[in-house]
Amino acid sequence: TGRQVCVRNYPGRCPGLGAFALSERFNRTDQNIYPKIAKAIFQFIVGGHCIAVDPYYLINKAQEIDVVPSLLSTAREVNEQMAVWMAGKIKSASDFRKFKAPDTKVLILGFSFKPDSDDIRNTKVADLYINLVGTGYKTILYDPLVDKEEVKNEYGIHVEDDAKVLDNVYDIVVIGTHHKIFDNINMNKLLSAKGFMCDIYGIHKVRKA
Repeated sequence: TGRQVCVRNYPGRCPGLGAFALSERFNRTDQNIYPKIAKAIFQFIVGGHCIAVDPYYLINKAQEIDVVPSLLSTAREVNEQMAVWMAGKIKSASDFRKFKAPDTKVLILGFSFKPDSDDIRNTKVADLYINLVGTGYKTILYDPLVDKEEVKNEYGIHVEDDAKVLDNVYDIVVIGTHHKIFDNINMNKLLSAKGFMCDIYGIHKVRKA
């Protein structure tokens, strides 16, 4: 999900834990934290890889001085539930079209955490896949950029890397990760007569034949 959570004047909200002190503590505990935190005196932005990792550092350090970072905590809770929410929306649209499991065929395009990347750490596409499979849909994951053996070992999920899956017809196509290699796919050829597309990124539109 491409949303951001901004907390302005964070030092004012956490007395005793200014931005410089916060950055200094991070630097002592984890050298991999982004250098930009040191500059974040008036605004913290949760986006990109920070959605999955950085807020936990902020939450942990705030709690050490008995501060409850409610906005950051709520944002994390919302983000963790997005895959379940999306799966529910897909099921509702399927029920409206009277699609029935296990006959419903689903194709998820993209598994990695970020577009045009093979990084599978913290990807929520895994949760979406598990929820759709749990609903009973015949679900295929296609991502030629990731290491499918790594995905299998890390998540216990099979990812297709053979473009032949694009020759089939599906009731539902989900854009899980917006890789540029997916931009030229003709969605009309992938979808059944009553099929629909769930574009998490809002990039694709079903083209008219």
